[in-house]
Formats: sequence, structure tokens, C-alpha cells
Amino acid sequence: MASSLKDFDSSFEVLKKITIGTILLSFLLILLLCTYVVLQERKKSERVYVVTDLGTLPAIRQQEREISVYEVRNQIKTFLHTMFAHHAANYQEQVEAGLHLIDKEGGQRILHDFTRGEVYQNYVRLGTQTSVVVDSVLIDMKARPIAGQAFARQTIYLGEKKREFPIGVRFEVIETYRSEQNPYGLLLQKFDYILYEPKVAAAH
Repeated sequence: MASSLKDFDSSFEVLKKITIGTILLSFLLILLLCTYVVLQERKKSERVYVVTDLGTLPAIRQQEREISVYEVRNQIKTFLHTMFAHHAANYQEQVEAGLHLIDKEGGQRILHDFTRGEVYQNYVRLGTQTSVVVDSVLIDMKARPIAGQAFARQTIYLGEKKREFPIGVRFEVIETYRSEQNPYGLLLQKFDYILYEPKVAAAH
């Protein structure tokens, strides 16, 4: 009788261990399943769609990066030098490079001004060319979107003659995806011209 009770107790202990092990294993499997579901949902929330010339493509949202004031300033300088400094041979290349750095509305506005002023035709007909000197770029990194102003001087050359024109602009800067044409991954928007008088600015 005592032997039977002992065997019963042993069997009970084994059964209890098996039950506890099964419960723990089930709990672990449920935990792993929940983790998997959460990760999948997070992955879905990070998926975005990018509209390109090839159509709408899926992409994974990058974690928000900290944009440097130096990146913004260099982007603006690059934009001014590509969009406002050219000659007949590189006009198309320069303007196309500049259009990658500004939104469609702002780019179309500048192109409209160039067309109305017959910029390319004058390059070909008169042999003129332009250069740009950037005097200052003021960036407000605390604004959202980032806001800024830039002041430059464009010089038009006709043979040995030259004439200088001030360029003042204001803009906002938003983040976009990086590319070969836009390595900083920044885009100008709400582009507009503002008054710039270099002699007055220099006096201050």
C-alpha cells in the first residue's frame, strides 16, 4: 500500500511538472506571437509610398534625422549657383540640377521668369553669361518647417561689360528622400523674392 502511494505521489509530481512546463511553454509561445504581431504592425506603420517618375513605389520610413544648419546652408548655396549662374552651353544642365532642389511650384515660377526674360535666347544670341556670389544665408532652425533667407549678387557678362543684380529670396526647407541629384535630401518650398540692397546691407 505504501509503495502504491509512493508511486502515485511520483506520478503526480511528474504530471505537475509536465503541466507547469506546458503552461510556461504556451505562455512563451503567446509572448513570441505577440512580439511578432507588434513588430509587423510597426513595420507597416514605417512603410511609406514615394511618388517618382517611374510611378508610386513602396519605401521604408527612415527614423527622423537631425538636419544640420550646414546641410541647409550648403543646399541653398548649391541651389543659387545652379539655378542662377550659367551660359549657353550649360544652361539646361544647370537649371535641371536646380529643379531637383526645389518643389514643382517654385521651380515652375523661376522657369517662367527665365522664359519671359529670354535668358537662354540671350545667351545664344548675345553670348552673355552669368555668375553668382552668395553674400549670406540666414537659417531659422527652430521654425517648422525650417525657414530661411538668402542674399546674393548675380553678374551678367557681355564681352568686357558686366552688370550686377541683387537677388534676395526667402523659402522654407523640408526633408525629402536622398538621391544622386539631391544628396542632402532637402527641398525648398514657398520660394519667393524679397528686396535686397547690398550697399544698405553692408552698412549694417
